[in-house]
Amino acid sequence: MIGRYDLLPPPHPNSSSSSSSSFEESKNSSSVINNNNPGSYSEELETVLSFLEYGMRNMPDSSIDSQHPLLPSSSSSSSSSSSSSNSNRYVPQNPYSHSPSSYPSLPHPTFSNPAMMEKLDVDTLFFLFYHQQGTQSQYLAAQQLKRRSWRFHKKYLTWFKRKNDPTMSTDEFEEGTYIYFDYESGWNQKVKQGFRFEYSFLENEF
Repeated sequence: MIGRYDLLPPPHPNSSSSSSSSFEESKNSSSVINNNNPGSYSEELETVLSFLEYGMRNMPDSSIDSQHPLLPSSSSSSSSSSSSSNSNRYVPQNPYSHSPSSYPSLPHPTFSNPAMMEKLDVDTLFFLFYHQQGTQSQYLAAQQLKRRSWRFHKKYLTWFKRKNDPTMSTDEFEEGTYIYFDYESGWNQKVKQGFRFEYSFLENEF
């Protein structure tokens, strides 16, 4: 049933059907979508990494909860001001002692704003999703990927997007040609023909 895939905008026609095969066995045979401007990804990543570490812990808990109701408050009410101050101290996820002292040491609040995600390209969104685990940035990146018609597969732990209209659809699955993000071996987008997307593996929690 197409509606369970959240009614993606219809892509260009010319869909071609082929027999379904194991996604894991045929990953290497999938065609790669070339990035015509690879430099833009690294340049944008430099900006993201420079400021990413500032927003989450430098803003009031109420602001975080209002944008992300699924995130628990980062600190609970405490009996003393000192314990409250300690709970709000920023601690890097992966501290690195050799970073120059002149580099930013706190995440920039810009990256706690969902509007910022609209300006990032899809490769940067994938980077935030896979390398900022358990953070608001991961959540916001996932939201933006869904707005761009990507869907997360809970079995293969990667993102898929319809390349063409499905060649077959039922209440349990749809089948056709998809673009997927290969985060394990190539960190690039590939095309998979004859793939069966079972709706039981569709992440649809928000």
